[in-house]
Amino acid sequence: MAYGSVCDVEYQLSLAQGLSYLEEKVAANVISVANETGRVLNRLLRSLKSGS
Repeated sequence: MAYGSVCDVEYQLSLAQGLSYLEEKVAANVISVANETGRVLNRLLRSLKSGS
């Protein structure tokens, strides 16, 4: 669920940037944080699957 939410946030950020609601620099910073969060969640999911 959390990974899907990260994908939703990334999409909404890119949409907001495309509609000029966010400056490019601000959007890039927030998208970077969302990407890192997605990577951390992905590693957690892989860890949990391999531990079972």
